[in-house]
Amino acid sequence: MLKVARENKGDRLDAYGSDLYDFYNRNGFEAVSYTPFNKTYKKDDWPDDGEHEEAVVFYKYVGRHKKRPYKKFIADSTVEYDGDDGYERAMKARDDAIKEGKK
Repeated sequence: MLKVARENKGDRLDAYGSDLYDFYNRNGFEAVSYTPFNKTYKKDDWPDDGEHEEAVVFYKYVGRHKKRPYKKFIADSTVEYDGDDGYERAMKARDDAIKEGKK
């Protein structure tokens, strides 16, 4: 799917937490921002064990692999987009980074 997305000029994506972080990174996508899990959007059938409460990470395509482990990305992030508008603000930060890179 990433190949098809790139062939169609796909330059951004977002995904829950750490499961696909390394995969996206190896395929040229760099994590830019994230928002912690917002329990307001928790699905009713998800267990209340904390395992399904991962951050949403926003990526931009840079075309190269940047070795930065997920935990280091989270620890190094200077801005945590939290609250009811966290998703929108984290997405905007990523989109702004893409626009800045195209100048």
